[in-house]
Amino acid sequence: VTCSGMARQQSVIVEPQLLDVSGGAVLFGDAELLRVMVDNLIRNAIRFSPSQGCVNISVESDPSQWIVRVRDSGPGIPEEIMGTLFDRFTQAPTEHVRGRGFGLGLSIAQGIAELHAGSISVRNTDPGCEFVITLPRATQLTIESSAVSSAI
Repeated sequence: VTCSGMARQQSVIVEPQLLDVSGGAVLFGDAELLRVMVDNLIRNAIRFSPSQGCVNISVESDPSQWIVRVRDSGPGIPEEIMGTLFDRFTQAPTEHVRGRGFGLGLSIAQGIAELHAGSISVRNTDPGCEFVITLPRATQLTIESSAVSSAI
């Protein structure tokens, strides 16, 4: 099930706010892994949003980095697991009862971000929570370096 299909099933509205990249912003990385990372965060946001809730996704860029924000309208993250949220097998107590997943998605997403020299942070908002992915933006030096290594 795609994220949009999951959102329809859960009656959650997904509102993307994408960046105009006509200025030539570049990100180097494995497209499939980056998709898995973002999909994990979007699926979690959909899962924890109430029916008729909203998931906001935005992409921004500054001179040094890409910033992807995924914000849901759910109950937020219990404070007692906030410090271990990106550890393997961490789940909210209610998820153990529901039998959903194994608590690996956020650990995988964080690992993918780190493989791309980035990170993921999280904070509770009112309502919901927001995950923020930061990834380095390619510089002219990395673009030239990539062109040289692909020519070899």
